[in-house]
Amino acid sequence: MMILKTFIAALSLFPMAMQSNQTAGDAAPIISKPLTAAQQEKIYCVASIALVAAEQDRGIASALKYHDMRGEGKKWIGFAGEELMRETGEPREIIALYFKEAAEHLQRTSIDNANAQAYLDGQMDKCTKLMRTDLARDAEIQAQIEAQNEAAGDALAHEEEVNP
Repeated sequence: MMILKTFIAALSLFPMAMQSNQTAGDAAPIISKPLTAAQQEKIYCVASIALVAAEQDRGIASALKYHDMRGEGKKWIGFAGEELMRETGEPREIIALYFKEAAEHLQRTSIDNANAQAYLDGQMDKCTKLMRTDLARDAEIQAQIEAQNEAAGDALAHEEEVNP
């Protein structure tokens, strides 16, 4: 239960992260189509990184051994959530539900796993690589957009010089 509370606290640290508007009395949503393996991995990685970031924020020693996830993690959680919404066509509330279910599964796995720290180490290695790959791709896309905007601005400035 502590991990789930930590996960929920972690999502509240990340305003860009998906947050559910559902209440306990709401009926469970109907999932329209199954997730791909890559989408499932991303959801579990969001849960893992959010948990570690929340524990880092609280100064938990076992979480401090990982790269600081509070900055990059915050950015990536928002990026991953938006990407999942685009890929699946699901609204924020469904993506938030996926994140919550992943956190609950991670909680059960860590309780059932005799070597929970080794399990989390494996998750964090895999998830940090995924996060950095996504963020690098996002930075590349942003650089391309900025270059296109700059070129368009230069062209407009040149046109204004030529045709005052």
